[in-house]
Amino acid sequence: MKEKKIIETRSKQEEDLGFKILGYLRRITRAINLNSKRLATENNLTSPQTFSLITIYHMGPLTLAEVASKVHLSPSTMVGIIDRLEVKNLVIRERSKDDKRQVRIRITEEGKKIAKKSPLPLQEELLESLSKLPEIQQKNLSKALKLLASILDTNHSSDKSLSADESCED
Repeated sequence: MKEKKIIETRSKQEEDLGFKILGYLRRITRAINLNSKRLATENNLTSPQTFSLITIYHMGPLTLAEVASKVHLSPSTMVGIIDRLEVKNLVIRERSKDDKRQVRIRITEEGKKIAKKSPLPLQEELLESLSKLPEIQQKNLSKALKLLASILDTNHSSDKSLSADESCED
């Protein structure tokens, strides 16, 4: 009888912890969504468009696949984002003179103006707050988030395998 009660209690505790984690994820998602809406209002760009534009601005001309990798989006999603940025004259596609198969995305002067005035306050605020934490807390948080991201990636991709040990390494 005692054994059954311990199992039930542990399951309840695990369930409560799971709900807490989901609650924290919802709060994070809400903060990101509010930031995205603010960016869309200020620049007439979505958050992925803004982040892609700033990435191209800071890293120079990149291929579409490179931009997609840097902003953690699929190349197919990135095609639409670059198309919309190109229509707004914020980036241009340029074929390599050496290899005509390769196309690089370059920021325009208009794109530079927007990238320069497009702070990402959510990220800046987060980085500032994180820098105030002790290094051990920063490392633990990084490991926990890396594990969570890996779990979520694994749940959405059948070809990836995950072990808890691998996902916590730096």
